[in-house]
Amino acid sequence: MKITKKSKSKATHEQFCKSLPKKAAIYALYDLALKTKDGRRINKAYLICWTPRACNREYKVLYTSQKGKLSTEFTGLKTCNAQSLKELDSELGIEDDDDSDDDEWDPDA
Repeated sequence: MKITKKSKSKATHEQFCKSLPKKAAIYALYDLALKTKDGRRINKAYLICWTPRACNREYKVLYTSQKGKLSTEFTGLKTCNAQSLKELDSELGIEDDDDSDDDEWDPDA
């Protein structure tokens, strides 16, 4: 496995989402910075298995099946699977500020 992209520590969640490929499956190690309702800043680390809908079916199966093995290498990370940005935000516990539906997202656009 090789690292194909590394973001800056000040990158926003929106920048992370825009960097996700539209047709390729990847694993992402993601450090999500959040502000709690009482104003505290916290970080949560995730291992994300990103398999977008436009991805080849065989890669979806491969990446999803191998995630368990990979998660043992990165102990302490929460794991999640996502096929869309809406699903990713839901898995990460990020509330949707927008009423738009990313199910209308066109991977070929």
